[in-house]
Amino acid sequence: MPQVKYGITVIFDAPLAYVYRWCTDFSDEDPKIINAPYTRHVIEKTKSRSIWIQHYSRDGVEKEGVRIVTMTPPKSWHLESVNEELNRTGDYKLTPLGCGKTKLDIRLSTKYFTVEPEPAKKLTEGLAEDWVKYKAALQKDYSTPKKIDTS
Repeated sequence: MPQVKYGITVIFDAPLAYVYRWCTDFSDEDPKIINAPYTRHVIEKTKSRSIWIQHYSRDGVEKEGVRIVTMTPPKSWHLESVNEELNRTGDYKLTPLGCGKTKLDIRLSTKYFTVEPEPAKKLTEGLAEDWVKYKAALQKDYSTPKKIDTS
């Protein structure tokens, strides 16, 4: 079975603790941030793990897969993604850069079973496009003043 490895690095203008919380607060709404063609249904969410079912379509056929993310606070998390076509694993590691900046290194590996492997360059470009959108959403959330309830 063919395997493709790829990854990217993203720099955020936000402290590590904020980036970790934001990136690991998985919800059913997350695909909307990147205008994804799939939906998700979170079935478990704890401090140490999130599990969701991802619904997608390939060639007009409805499919689903399971994603399990294991958190290792305060700096990393690990992804296991399983469906009938491929398995994907990923490691996400945060590093503080000082001055309120944080670096996120993402390293993924995809094993293909029933579909043709995509080139690493195409996977890397798609991942980078998604994270431009995630970064913008995180930066917007971080810079938005929080209202304090004084009642």
